[in-house]
This record gives sequence, C-alpha cells and structure tokens, in this order.
Amino acid sequence: VTDGGGEFYAAFGVMGGFMQPQGHVQVLSNLLDRGMDPQAALDAPRFCIAPASGDLQDKRPDMLQADRGSIVVHFEEGFPRDAVDFVELAGYQGYFGARGIAGHARKMFGRGQCIVARPDGSSNKRTRDG
Repeated sequence: VTDGGGEFYAAFGVMGGFMQPQGHVQVLSNLLDRGMDPQAALDAPRFCIAPASGDLQDKRPDMLQADRGSIVVHFEEGFPRDAVDFVELAGYQGYFGARGIAGHARKMFGRGQCIVARPDGSSNKRTRDG
C-alpha cells in the first residue's frame, strides 16, 4: 500500500482461505478509513460473508446468488448485537452465537501480519494470531 505521494505506507497480509479477500478489505479499511494502528487494525473484530451451507472453502458461486437466504454473515466476538440485527433486517442470515464467534472458532477469520511505515522511516510491525 502506498500513500498519496506514491511512497510506501504499509505491507500486510491476512490468511484464511474463503475469508482472505474479505479480511484484506477489512484490515485495509481499518488502517485507512478508521486510522487504526497496525495492531488495532488486526485485532478489530471481523465479519465473514459465506454460503449458508457447506464448507467455507467451498467456492460454489451458485450458493452466492441473489437469494439472500443462501448467505450467512458470521460475526466475530466484539461486534455489537445491533450489527447482526441490521444484517437480518436486510433479509440475510446473521450468526452471532451468544456474544459473537469466539475461542477456537475464531480461526474462520484467519490470521494476519502488518507493517506500517513511520514518518521517521522506521516500521511498526504487528501480528494477529486469531
């Protein structure tokens, strides 16, 4: 990622198969739109849009068609319940559990690393083992 002047700003990556592109967008948005530092951007709760049935790694596009009932949005622990209510109000399924997806089940949201350049030219590296 470069800044407005084309200079290096950050390098980051998020693992997680089906979740990977969604995780990239969420971490990048946390860095750029929300002004978070690398650790906060990686630690922020994530959501995952997935087929309502089948393995998350199953890349069957027919399950992601316009039928809102075929999609479920999983929310990691830390999201407010209002977010799930909003998704369900829009006609999608939301999965929140008691307080959001927590513990070992968080593996569905992947892991990530991020390095952001500091104004003095040094870097700030952070890792998430979620």
